[in-house]
Amino acid sequence: MLGEDRGYQANDRSDPGILDHQPVPGGIPKHAQRTAHIVTDLIAAGIAPHEIAVLYPRNRKKIPLRDWLVNAFDAANLPVATERAQPWPRGRIVAFLQKIANWQLSRQTSRAHPTAARFDELADDYAALRTLSWHHVNERLAARVDLWQAVVPAVNPDQDLPTWVTRLDQTLSLTPILLRTADAQETAALRQLRSARWPTATIGEFAGDVEAVGKIVVTTYHSSKGREWPYVILPALQEGVVPDWPLDYGRPYLPGLAKVAEERRLFYVALTRAQRAAILIYTPGPTATMRYPTFHASPSRFITHLPGFNGNILPVKLS
Repeated sequence: MLGEDRGYQANDRSDPGILDHQPVPGGIPKHAQRTAHIVTDLIAAGIAPHEIAVLYPRNRKKIPLRDWLVNAFDAANLPVATERAQPWPRGRIVAFLQKIANWQLSRQTSRAHPTAARFDELADDYAALRTLSWHHVNERLAARVDLWQAVVPAVNPDQDLPTWVTRLDQTLSLTPILLRTADAQETAALRQLRSARWPTATIGEFAGDVEAVGKIVVTTYHSSKGREWPYVILPALQEGVVPDWPLDYGRPYLPGLAKVAEERRLFYVALTRAQRAAILIYTPGPTATMRYPTFHASPSRFITHLPGFNGNILPVKLS
């Protein structure tokens, strides 16, 4: 797979899945439109939106791929759940609240999130917070009861985050607990989540619930780790994007072997998120067995090794 001996063989499966190569003339800007068309066709064929994921490589400053995808979906009136461009505050309290959000949303759907914590884990985390704030260690049972009463009500993944955090803060006395620990960083993180800094943020986004029911997932290769969807679409499979090319004073140059190996592993992660079909979108261009690939014009070297990649390239002669 991908032209590299990985030292193991994949598990046998009765259904090997589908690799659907989709060459798109016109360059990377056209990939977003083709992606929207493919998603529209899948939904028309009876596929639920949350069974479709569009994955893209992170931090590609050379092209605004995420924006192009979101704009194309908006133009096609397609419901989308995207990752946040701005990271959440860091801290133990933030991780705890994300676990709660994840647990609440997973509990309400038949498709449990792969990383959802069990309630016992949440209770342990909450009991530990109370203990750190000089509560007695034997208050685990009380913490469990208080937590259950706070998190058992149903929530809407589209509910705004500050309101949800404020309610849990008041119900679980999170601010007083953190103030007693004298941890300024944790207190500031909780205050940020409650503030107007996140006016459009939702519980679903905060939970990392990229399987939000009724919405197509648009997220990065990295964020897709540990998750799977029946249908995965990978646009912008061009040299300079996958793999990424470094820049020297704004001029791209070929990545080294270590960089290519790292990018190959990440692409493999994205490719293997697909349960039924992986749809690969690229623009045909000169490959010449990838000895001299062209920035943004050549298809990614990673897909030229995949089954079914035949006849969709434009040969080039090298002098």
